[in-house]
Amino acid sequence: MSTASPIAVEPLSPGELDQWLSVYNRVAPDDPTTAEEWRAFAAQLAWSVDWLVRAGGEIVGIAHLGPRLSLPSSDHGSIDLAVLQTHRRQGIGTALFAAISDEARDHGLVGVRLMVSAADPEDAAWFLRRGFAEVGRNQQVALDVASAPPLDAAPPDGVEITTLAARPELTRSAWEVAREAVPDIPADPPEQAGPYEQWVALAVDAPWCRREGFFVAVSGDVVVGYAALTFPALLPDVAYHQLTAVRRAWRGRGVAAALKDAQLAYAKQRGIRQLLTENELRNEPIRRLNARMGYQPLPEQITLSGPLAPPR
Repeated sequence: MSTASPIAVEPLSPGELDQWLSVYNRVAPDDPTTAEEWRAFAAQLAWSVDWLVRAGGEIVGIAHLGPRLSLPSSDHGSIDLAVLQTHRRQGIGTALFAAISDEARDHGLVGVRLMVSAADPEDAAWFLRRGFAEVGRNQQVALDVASAPPLDAAPPDGVEITTLAARPELTRSAWEVAREAVPDIPADPPEQAGPYEQWVALAVDAPWCRREGFFVAVSGDVVVGYAALTFPALLPDVAYHQLTAVRRAWRGRGVAAALKDAQLAYAKQRGIRQLLTENELRNEPIRRLNARMGYQPLPEQITLSGPLAPPR
């Protein structure tokens, strides 16, 4: 296709989500998303705007802007911006970022954040040239389930490992653990777990969740820690190990190891091939535990924060 093809940046119409996702999933094949999954995520945003860009009539790039779920009052929004490799260096990313920036200003934002993979240095370099800076870095890791030995980690005395499928009445207590644990994840500024209803919608009842894969450590009727698996529809033999959250008073007592051991056993029973997770590089305790389990490093995820493009 000629680089002279006209570029048309357009807001996403309701009937074009599958086309939008086809570009998103081609650019991010390790984290593919279905329309049902995307709608479940977007439904929890106070507002959001999506775009696609056509060059010569072909959809070659997409973008998303919304508030940060973990900090909805932040003056920086959250974005995704993706351009097909075959159509880079043609001004498509610049046109999309200009549309993002104009919309962000209309919502009172002064900047935006996003995550890029260290596997593609060109992505980070593009934003760094526009005044962005690295504000965080997560180590992605993968575990081969079949070959991973169990930790044989017993929970502390008086603590039982169960699931929200077995004990759904513990859901609010699990959220209370999230409220305590999420702000302790290294981040500037600290993030928040969000309101109860939103947390349940995204962490418990979303299309990618199964209550039988949401493990909780319980002392009496109080959840002292949890660890949940999520299951992407387009990667049926893969599960993501999400946040391992433990109340401060219970940390260092083996709760996290017992929870992760339960996850591994579940994955083996269900024929899961690979477990994936990621941790902020400054989160040393959980990174040591993942290394002990045999998780192997993948390309890091870099969090970038920066200014909007100048008004058009």
